[in-house]
Amino acid sequence: MGLRFVNEQMDIYRNIGYRVLLVSSRDSGRP
Repeated sequence: MGLRFVNEQMDIYRNIGYRVLLVSSRDSGRP
């Protein structure tokens, strides 16, 4: 449970969150 582990987890959550934001914003933009 070192700093490297935390950084890897943050990168994973950041990538997932970015993907979710793109999908949700694209879906909500539909009429």
